[in-house]
Order: sequence, then C-alpha cells, then structure tokens
Amino acid sequence: MSATGESFPPQGQPLSRSESIVRGAWGFGVTGVVAFSIWALAGGWFGHHGGEGFLYAAIAFAFLGLAGLLLHPLISGPGSFRRFYLLFIPAFLAYSVIWSAAWFAAGFGWGEVLGSLVGSLAFVAVLGRFRGGIRPFLAAGLVLFVVHFSTYWIGGQIAYRLMGPHGSDLLPGVDAGTRALIAKLLWGLFYGTGFGAGLGNALFVFRN
Repeated sequence: MSATGESFPPQGQPLSRSESIVRGAWGFGVTGVVAFSIWALAGGWFGHHGGEGFLYAAIAFAFLGLAGLLLHPLISGPGSFRRFYLLFIPAFLAYSVIWSAAWFAAGFGWGEVLGSLVGSLAFVAVLGRFRGGIRPFLAAGLVLFVVHFSTYWIGGQIAYRLMGPHGSDLLPGVDAGTRALIAKLLWGLFYGTGFGAGLGNALFVFRN
C-alpha cells in the first residue's frame, strides 16, 4: 500500500518486470507446494492405480487449476483471470507433455535437462504465439529454462539428501516418513518459485 492508501501498482495496471517476476515466483511457488503434495501424500496410491503417468497427469492438472487463482494479475486489464488461462493452459500442457516424454524416454539426468529445455522453449513459444509474436521467445525461453531448472535441481538435491540414509543428520528426531513429506514439498516450492519467476518474466516480455 502507498502512503495514500492505494494499492501498488494500481489494480488493473501492468506490473513492472520485477513485480511480474516476484508475483510469478511466490504464486507459482505456492502452486508447486500444493501440486507436489499429491506426490508426497498420494504417490503410493497412484503406484497401484495407474502408475507414474497418472501421477504426473494429476500433478499437471493441479498446476493448471491453481495457477490462475494466484497468477492472473500478471495479465493486466479486465478479464485477466480468463485471459490468463487462455494463455497458460495450452502453454503448460505443451511443456508438460514434452517434459514427461523426455523423462520417460531418457529418465533422470538427461531426460530432465532435455525436457526442461525443450519444454521451456515450447511454453514460451506458445505464449508468444497468443501474445502477438514470438521474436523474443528464445531469450525468454532460455531465461525460463535456466531459472526453473536450477531451482528444480537445487530442490531435488535437498530432497534426495533428506530422503537418503543420512537424512536424519539434517533433521534429527524427525522420522523418515515426515522427512520424505518435507523433502517433496520443498522440492515443489523450489521448482515452483523458479518456474514462476521465469513465467513472470516471459509474460512481461510478451506484454501487449
């Protein structure tokens, strides 16, 4: 709030680049925690009811369902909620399909890198297609890839350590099941924060 009691920026006004990045980071960070909670709390159930493919689909739909509630202010003007989903749904579906295909084809490591890179470029290309042009998509796509893959990787390293044989050294007195829950939610937070920051930057770049 400003000294006059008005919100900053004024409601409906376009966000600056830094505001878009911050809004995207915390909004998608929260979304990431909620989405990864499906893996954390129901991963075992999906293991017996559809397998990993259905688990990833459920996580993707959680991202799709919640993102608009928190991130639609990234689109300025009236009808921002609807217009955000018109952009986000096809872009995130393209990213999710490519990331999942790369992971199932190449597994951990290269599958994650290739899925993140090509998926990020596809995500931003779809945004550009619907926002009036794709000329700056390569730079915005690479920013999305670098930011979100780095936080995804950091979150994964933390999660593996917490769930590994020496996890009790990091969280003494916490049982293995609780450590696994914390690890997966932290991974979702790191991943979501990075992806959201890249998303906020991309939407600023393609703002009409």
